[in-house]
Amino acid sequence: MASYEEYYVNLDTVRPIQSRRRAGILPSSNCNLCCKIFLGTVTVLMFGGAIAAIVLVTYTSVKDAQTTTTSTTTTTSATTTSTTATTTTTNEQELQYVQIWHDEHLVFGYEINDNKISSHGKILPKNDYASFFEWSADSRRLVFTAEEKRKSLKSYFTADKLHEIGEPVSIYRENWGEQMEIFETSVVCIFYLDTKQIKLIENQPKSLYFGQCNWRNNQWIQLTEFDQLCRLFPRHLPNDDNQFVYLQSDIYRAHRQCKRLILFDTQTRQEKILISRVDNVEYLNPTASLFTAEWDTQFKGIYIPLPFRCYSSDGRYLLLCSLSGSCNVLHIYDFIEQKLIFLDSPLGVNTSVNGLAIFGHYVVHDIQSKRPLMVWIHGGPNTSVSLKYIVDVIAYVTLGFGILFVNYRGSIGFGQASIDKLLGNISKIDVQDCHEAIHRYLKYTESSRQVILIDESHATVIIGRLIGKYPDEYAMTVLKNPVTDLLHFCSTSDTPDRALAQSTNTQFDFETGRNCCSDTSLITYLIERSPIRLIGQIKIPVLLQLAKKDRRVPFNMGLRYYECLKANKISTKLYVYDSNHTIREVSNDSDCFVNTIVFIDEHLHLSS
Repeated sequence: MASYEEYYVNLDTVRPIQSRRRAGILPSSNCNLCCKIFLGTVTVLMFGGAIAAIVLVTYTSVKDAQTTTTSTTTTTSATTTSTTATTTTTNEQELQYVQIWHDEHLVFGYEINDNKISSHGKILPKNDYASFFEWSADSRRLVFTAEEKRKSLKSYFTADKLHEIGEPVSIYRENWGEQMEIFETSVVCIFYLDTKQIKLIENQPKSLYFGQCNWRNNQWIQLTEFDQLCRLFPRHLPNDDNQFVYLQSDIYRAHRQCKRLILFDTQTRQEKILISRVDNVEYLNPTASLFTAEWDTQFKGIYIPLPFRCYSSDGRYLLLCSLSGSCNVLHIYDFIEQKLIFLDSPLGVNTSVNGLAIFGHYVVHDIQSKRPLMVWIHGGPNTSVSLKYIVDVIAYVTLGFGILFVNYRGSIGFGQASIDKLLGNISKIDVQDCHEAIHRYLKYTESSRQVILIDESHATVIIGRLIGKYPDEYAMTVLKNPVTDLLHFCSTSDTPDRALAQSTNTQFDFETGRNCCSDTSLITYLIERSPIRLIGQIKIPVLLQLAKKDRRVPFNMGLRYYECLKANKISTKLYVYDSNHTIREVSNDSDCFVNTIVFIDEHLHLSS
């Protein structure tokens, strides 16, 4: 798991924060802020204060003469200031242009390769981790990150002297992995609107990749050494530059955990725990009959990042969004009373679908439908499926399918102890939980109903074991970017620490960790727990959907699984997409949906 250091700088009141150690591993790309639209609405309506910034980002590309545009618009008081970075590639030469707009007027523009003006390299597309533009309150200064400027290249055949030869383009450079391959070495820059100058913050550590910056009065200091704790999402108190809160969790365990809310004082350098981690969760009415138990309001911990604008205008209240079982919930922390206040939804806690509180699963179904049951098992594994609008679910239910979501042990929202249960136990308790949940659902509805298993990433570890261990109980499966070989996964994934922790509950050494696969007992264990170990027992049709650019679960793993299925004469089909691990582009996502329905109809004859 990535760890954070905190840095301050007294350079015209700029405070860069949230930097990532290069030795760390970026959290899973599917770690998204839940109900962020609702959360933003609540922040504005409840707390009222002025919105500091509105950020709009576009990212488009055209091949041949490739053009990429990243634009950021910031509204401060009555003025609007925006920046636009445009990259054009023609004849293998890449040029990037930056424009600064203020109140609908172009005030400054420059080309990145112009060494007289630009002291930085390429500006990268904005994302949640490591690329940003942040205007000061008076809209006169802009702080942003960019890649470090590299020496211009000359080949061995055109350089007059050896020192003129730059680093070859073909040399490998360390990067941040899945969906962040172009993020390598960052610098923090400041643009001064009045003087039209760009300056780099000096003495920036090369071993860190800077994440986000805010404007505060302070000094550049290192908050803490790297230790056994991970510090995430710092947010300064609005009326106190010397105090801020952040979320804290342990390292060398699951990538997503139940977190502590910490208050830190920069003068005394003391940490105070405001909200402790919740280890064990006890449910109300644990003996309630199936699908009748109401969701209780017990606080089950913090699992979701702090919103950027999380304070009330007077600084008394902090808004927290989290999970409670399979429900998205909102809480407010009162700094004066030092207590947590639960915000009840105006729709109630159990109005969308029926739920089973004991296991945290939920279902959408039509009792009269004879269409198959679709069982969706989430990836991660430390994520969860919550009560929210999912367009695919609406589409499948409209077609008559029943839907069962399973939050097995290891899912977030149920306390830290539940997350820790899965460490070293994948392919065991997660498979057991899902199999039991399916049987309990069929017992409640119709036991003879056909069952389709569907989902991606870690879910395919579970599905692969289920269809191999219980080959006569399932009708077919759809696997997207499947983890079919744990040994291959530990050796080639861009998150090897997660792979090792979940498979064996072993701490990953970032210096020598890849060498762990020289341990023959470990190799044997990983092979035994892998879905591909049971491929000879599979009888049902298998649809595979793979992404060629997947760094999280490498493409070749799924391809090898497909070839083994074909060799065993299993009815299978493979679709390959020019995408990353998520395959979330509209065209690709739509294609996956349609091909899934067609494949199901071909083998289960839905139209007959």
